[in-house]
Amino acid sequence: MLTELRGQRATISIHYDADVAPADAPMIAAAKVSFSPLGTALGRGQGDELVRRLSRRMSSRADGLWLALCDVPDASRRFALVQSDRSSVSVPNFYERHHTRRDEIWRDYYYAAAYVLVREIDRRWPETTDVVLSHPTGHGWPQGLIESVFDGLWHLADNEELTLRHLHVDACCLESPAELERGLDVVDRAQRGGRRRTAHRSLKVDEARVESLGLDGIDGVRLFRVALASGRGPSGQDAAPRQRLVGGRRGQARDG
Repeated sequence: MLTELRGQRATISIHYDADVAPADAPMIAAAKVSFSPLGTALGRGQGDELVRRLSRRMSSRADGLWLALCDVPDASRRFALVQSDRSSVSVPNFYERHHTRRDEIWRDYYYAAAYVLVREIDRRWPETTDVVLSHPTGHGWPQGLIESVFDGLWHLADNEELTLRHLHVDACCLESPAELERGLDVVDRAQRGGRRRTAHRSLKVDEARVESLGLDGIDGVRLFRVALASGRGPSGQDAAPRQRLVGGRRGQARDG
């Protein structure tokens, strides 16, 4: 175990080894099929092909942020998908249209993806104690991604009593545990200091039908859309960042 995220209502142990996760643990992954953890995990079953179709359609969309829980019959495992930051077609997708910085990820995008997906895993699959986390981008762990993902999970552990106990980070695109530890250290130091770097802001989440993506219905899929402001803000910063705290702590809004 590398560390723990200790929230007010839940504690999540962070592990750098997806291989020791239970075989039935859901995998969080970018909705990107080629050269990706999702593509590697998918098999040849009919359910796997349906997940591929859903993934491609999610990542080609000009709107977003789209997230999906997939417990599809005849698929290799359960998946929790994040709309990729790279379109699956030649036309720019939601992420590419709204976040133009190349040196850093859209922090609010991945904060929201981590917060909502793990919350919905806990609500929809309440027996789940272990989850595998692969990189939720289409290209590894860019600057700021680790901090954004775990900041979202830390706030979730403050707000929700979770069944989730163990998060197993897939080593794909991480050269060593040290990369992960450096990002986690930012959250660790904030925890030890007893201060919040950011305050959670309410996320508008709507459940949608798979048909809204132009696909026929797929058994076992729960589709969600999270409303986000543009990520193009001043100097490329997030347009609507979570409010930063200095010394104090503000009340946290509830999400639907």
